[in-house]
Amino acid sequence: DYTGTRFNAKLVFEYSLKDIAFLKIEDKIFKGFPSSRVLDIGDSSKISVGDPVFFVGSPGGYFNSFHSGVVSGLNRASTAEGNVIYENMIQSNLNYAPGVSGSPMLNIEGEIIGINTLLISNPLVGGQIDLAIPSNILKRCLHDYDTYKESKLSILGIEVKLMTELYARKYGYANRFGVLVTHAHAGLPGKESGLRRHDRIVAVNGRTVYNSKILRGYLQEYPIGTKIKLKVYRKNRVIYMDIKLDDLDNFKPPKRFRKSRYYNFL
Repeated sequence: DYTGTRFNAKLVFEYSLKDIAFLKIEDKIFKGFPSSRVLDIGDSSKISVGDPVFFVGSPGGYFNSFHSGVVSGLNRASTAEGNVIYENMIQSNLNYAPGVSGSPMLNIEGEIIGINTLLISNPLVGGQIDLAIPSNILKRCLHDYDTYKESKLSILGIEVKLMTELYARKYGYANRFGVLVTHAHAGLPGKESGLRRHDRIVAVNGRTVYNSKILRGYLQEYPIGTKIKLKVYRKNRVIYMDIKLDDLDNFKPPKRFRKSRYYNFL
């Protein structure tokens, strides 16, 4: 803890795809943390580029170091060893160093809005790129731990592909952001709510969808059973759909469903 005391703990929850784990302290000398030292978890969907952010960590072993910066970008994606998939990450200029990973990214109100996670050295930008897991993913993991004691994946039950200029012209769309629905599987929320092939999903709960990675990241912020609102273009019409998210475990792949199709299955 912040005093340097060591406690015995055990792993109680792991979401390996998002590089998040929960430890439970089981030690007789641990008396709990006072409420004044417990941080609130904020809503990462409300942050914007340019917002001030902070962290207290131990870069290079220098304990309790305070750093300040700003949000440099949103919806960043990356991958790491062990099939870890980072999506919708928060980019900042907080200047991470070894010893920072796992510390909270804080907003101006002192709420946790991210988990400092990844440092990418990039000489093309004159230094490094710092990425944090959004706090809404942390909230989702807390919900799954309390409800299921294991991680879950939320789905619409559709397959999509990236909108390109060719597809935009072919299906009569003026621009090419969003994702194009290629298949809606029977018995799953997308199909049951009326999503059709060639529909174009452009927003989730008012948040713009630029590609399938961003859409997948948005979906995983919401627990199974949550009703979300999709903004959909169907040729020249705008349609708003309320869809309740399902569990990936309920998807029964049809015959000849290749594993490669899971990449575009949401």
